[in-house]
Amino acid sequence: MTFYGYIAPVARVAGFSAADLTWVLVIVGVDLVIGNTLGGRTADTNLRLSLIQWPAAMIASLIVAGFVAPFKWPFLAAAFVFGVTSCAAETW
Repeated sequence: MTFYGYIAPVARVAGFSAADLTWVLVIVGVDLVIGNTLGGRTADTNLRLSLIQWPAAMIASLIVAGFVAPFKWPFLAAAFVFGVTSCAAETW
């Protein structure tokens, strides 16, 4: 959850303006809803697999987000994927 506290400063490093931060946070909010839905469905289907795959995907996406932080659009994509995976990992 620490990433959410730093998403605005990192987005600024990536090249987003202060006015763009609202849309970055909206995009991250949308992917939290998507992740919540996916996490619940996968946990209902196969809880054991969900307990392994979602946290692993969250860790991988956070690592990728760190590497692409200086780049605008790759950072936004990585933040989106991290939002989906982190919220999916929390639904079980």
